[in-house]
Amino acid sequence: MHVLIVPSWYPTERNPIAGIFFKDQAKALQEKGYKVTIAYPEIIPLREKSSEKMGYSVKEEDGIITYRYSVRNPFPRRFKTFERLLYSSKLKILYKEIIKEQGIPDVIHAHSSFLAGWSSNKLSAIHKVPIVLTEHSSTIGKGKLTPKQKRLLSEILSEADKVISVGPGLAKTLGEYIPEDKLKMIPNLVNTDEFGIETHIGSEKFRFFSLARLDSNKGMDVLVDAYTNAFSSEDNTELVIGGDGPLKEELKNQVAKKGLQGNVHFLGQLNRDQVINEMQKCDAFVLASKYETFGIVYLEALASGKPIIATKCGGPEIIVNNKNGILVPVDNQNELADALKSILKTAEEYSPEEIRQDCIARFGKERIIQDISRLYEEAIRNK
Repeated sequence: MHVLIVPSWYPTERNPIAGIFFKDQAKALQEKGYKVTIAYPEIIPLREKSSEKMGYSVKEEDGIITYRYSVRNPFPRRFKTFERLLYSSKLKILYKEIIKEQGIPDVIHAHSSFLAGWSSNKLSAIHKVPIVLTEHSSTIGKGKLTPKQKRLLSEILSEADKVISVGPGLAKTLGEYIPEDKLKMIPNLVNTDEFGIETHIGSEKFRFFSLARLDSNKGMDVLVDAYTNAFSSEDNTELVIGGDGPLKEELKNQVAKKGLQGNVHFLGQLNRDQVINEMQKCDAFVLASKYETFGIVYLEALASGKPIIATKCGGPEIIVNNKNGILVPVDNQNELADALKSILKTAEEYSPEEIRQDCIARFGKERIIQDISRLYEEAIRNK
């Protein structure tokens, strides 16, 4: 079976971890015997610095034939209609080259509605190829769409043959637009081959690790406050924060005001290898998000055998169980502080191997690709 994957965002030279889980899924499909082709029209904002070559390109990337068309968007991002039209026009160019060189795909798997989903539906209307659409958007899950966007989303979801939600909170929202038999919840997979349990010589302190874009949604300010409350009189722990974003300086100032510079450390943006290294060095992972459609970073921690602390924010509810960590309410500083103290106290009671094996069983390649394969077959059969 030939699967054409159309992502709304994807790893680039500027951001090599953007949409990395799309790439991991594509690689897993190919390992299972599927012929996989990637078609990625990259729409780059005019003011964003980029040294990447504009225009059409095709090459093998990590074993997957990848067609790209990079183009500058002359309009501000708020002009979403033009961005969609630009994306769609470049996807049509890529598709013509793909069917000429790789053959007609049996199914198109689009990731996220407003660019890939909308544009893939336009292709399907012409070429009659079934569409499977996976939705990842937190904007949709948080109910932040305008009336116009809601109408467009309804159209996109209705035209797709099958729709996948990556988490339960998002599935509930999508269920308001389409019938139950059209919607399936299939989580993102984690590449457990890259993340693993490894003996290391780390810090003498118990290390909590957090990793996210440093914006208001990720709750880093709440985490810093909770960490302060939990360990204000102790010096045997540390909080290490990876990632960059608009709140980085504000968070650093928050840490300085609390006098925690010796215990809370900011690592900045991390590449894939650095993320793997930090997961292996830490004793526990914590993220206090206000909303997540899923939360692939939790799986990376679990695949490394680490207990996790997460919030009940839409995605982690299907990840956390009594084998692997603690769930707390969103924005509840006191319960988060209690969870930090509990993990410190009971860390040795968690089995790294049991945590990892449970993660593989529920979110590893075998399980996720099996579910996706069934959906592909249904979409093709019902077209």
